[in-house]
Amino acid sequence: MSTVTPTRTYAKPGLSDSVVTVKPRYENFIGGRWVPPVSGEYTANLSPATGKSFTQIPFLCPGY
Repeated sequence: MSTVTPTRTYAKPGLSDSVVTVKPRYENFIGGRWVPPVSGEYTANLSPATGKSFTQIPFLCPGY
């Protein structure tokens, strides 16, 4: 016989009862430290679930 585990619902990041924290912007993690992109440019990081931006990440120039 199997048991049914109830589905858990988690609060979205950024809300006070969320178990996840997301910063507004991330840099590159290189050599054990956070380093800003050389270009100084950032781009939106889109959620695969909603297609909406949830943070900014370093912009990777085409060809790199």
